[in-house]
Amino acid sequence: MSDTVKKYLPHSIFIILATALLAPLGYFSLFFKLPDGVHFIRQSDSLSFVLNYLYFEASIFEPENFNLVSENGKAASEFPLFYWITAQCSLLWNQPAAIIRIIHGLCFFSGIYTLFRFLLKENTPFIAAVVAACLMFCSTVVLYYSNNYLPDIAAAGLTISAVCLTMSNNKKNIIIGIALFTLASLIKVTYAIYPIAFFISFFIKKDIAISTKTKLTLLVVTALIISSWWLHVHYYNHNLNNDYYANRAIPLWKTSRPEIEATIDLIQNYWKNSYYPEISRWWFFVLILSTFLFVKKIGRFLFAYNMLNILGIVCFVILFFQKFHDHDYYFLICLPGLAGITLTALPLIFQYKKQKWFQFTVISVMTIVLLSAYLYITPKIEKRWAATDYIQTLHPQMQQFRQTIDRTDIEKRDNILVVGDSTMNGVLYQLERKGYAIPIIPKATKDVLTEKLISDFDWIVLLKKPRTENPILNEHLEKIQKYPALIHWKKGV
Repeated sequence: MSDTVKKYLPHSIFIILATALLAPLGYFSLFFKLPDGVHFIRQSDSLSFVLNYLYFEASIFEPENFNLVSENGKAASEFPLFYWITAQCSLLWNQPAAIIRIIHGLCFFSGIYTLFRFLLKENTPFIAAVVAACLMFCSTVVLYYSNNYLPDIAAAGLTISAVCLTMSNNKKNIIIGIALFTLASLIKVTYAIYPIAFFISFFIKKDIAISTKTKLTLLVVTALIISSWWLHVHYYNHNLNNDYYANRAIPLWKTSRPEIEATIDLIQNYWKNSYYPEISRWWFFVLILSTFLFVKKIGRFLFAYNMLNILGIVCFVILFFQKFHDHDYYFLICLPGLAGITLTALPLIFQYKKQKWFQFTVISVMTIVLLSAYLYITPKIEKRWAATDYIQTLHPQMQQFRQTIDRTDIEKRDNILVVGDSTMNGVLYQLERKGYAIPIIPKATKDVLTEKLISDFDWIVLLKKPRTENPILNEHLEKIQKYPALIHWKKGV
């Protein structure tokens, strides 16, 4: 066997085994699935950014949505690099939904692969490295978002890679890791807890050929890039009176007792086992405990790094505790911290006793944990992937309606008012048109719709007949062309 084959064979086997775990779940068939199921609203927002780059040629630094709640739909949140790349790739392969899913999936699994690769470098047995890496995605929440539209998973994957790279003694790896930290924090600013932890620990690290001046330069450049984007986001949205993507912290001390109890109850009785099965949680607890047991062997830098990562996660939970009630994907911020603990503790466990019986026992326990977790999440993830959202069930009718519009609106310039849609972009992205979406609120519908209907909309869409005495609606009821779950008409006709 040649040296090249020996070098790459373990990596090829890992990719094959990881694929073998994902394929039976129908994972790879999801790449062409449109936004649906849990957090449909945020999924459709992300795809909305992509389609606006594709159809309306928005500037990369001036992202737009379909909803005209702000001037021309302009709105900004995460750094839109992947959205913009998706739009450009869609010019060659017109599958934007698949492309953004693939990009996010690659970001995440590149992080998992990086963890596996560095475990091998630390002389972790091959099977143990495979199992430890695969355990990271054996979670209902993690797997559900691992190739989803939400950018959080891309930030998590990039940060996992960055944590592994910056734990090494290699100058090149550290610089690449800092670059990945920067990109991840541009995508989701909350992931900046990890570069903060790294830079604090970085100045403790003395055994690397990076001068203090270079360290300070890297810190300043990273901070400037991250803060520049998020300041741009703040003023961009503020000047356009758009606060839809504002993610304000609601600290634990400002959360009412009933809200705290409701969130704890939901986490305990619903989210907890979707984060990781109980057996996996015990495994990660053993790794964290091992970090303390082997503190002298770990060294000041790695111990400080891991503890600051954990402290950052705790601070995040305290600041955004209430958000955990409805946002299960907030848990994803824990993944880089768990990856760091795994990379630090697992090699030391195998170095503790090198007898074959000990290593065989540890690998056997890890394999049991992996198989148990995999069997536990299988029915749960299949149920999640099968879930659908009401707005998405209208997709066939929306496609038919879009064809009607396309016959007269070649340049996609008609504006649409959607009544009965509580999402910002759920219907509009399907119609690929800009406009407004408002829910049906019986007490407010009369005034709101009167104001909207006299505005310059080319099409008005009702997802269901509103319970209102709005005179303008009543005036048009006889002219409405009906579809199975959709009512629409051309204004003025």
